[in-house]
Amino acid sequence: MRFCLTLFLIVLFTPLSVQAQMVGIEVTVLQRTTVSDNPDLESVTIKAVFAPGATTGWHTHPGDEYAVVLSGQLTLRSHDGEERTVSSDSAYHNHRGIVHETVNTTDEPATITATFILKKGEPISVPWSESDH
Repeated sequence: MRFCLTLFLIVLFTPLSVQAQMVGIEVTVLQRTTVSDNPDLESVTIKAVFAPGATTGWHTHPGDEYAVVLSGQLTLRSHDGEERTVSSDSAYHNHRGIVHETVNTTDEPATITATFILKKGEPISVPWSESDH
């Protein structure tokens, strides 16, 4: 039952192009709520499990992303060439609109929890490709 609910929420809140990019990543929406004193904004918290070799593909977020690595290790790459590795018990922040991808380059799964601050109705993630820009 939980798998069906997770799959339903992913399909409901994620554009098809993003779903196609996110092979090997299991996403569960943990919470979606209005930001205090601003009914136009919402906070969306997810848990994502990255299988070995999984990638988000290049994308942006229409709002800021705040994430904590719960287990494993991930490589964060920005389109400007910056690359860094984050491991369990570390946090990272992606500013709104930054083109980036997150990749599990290890042989072990990696799990994060991430919170996005978005205008109500905006998708969590927007795919990006060089040919589109």
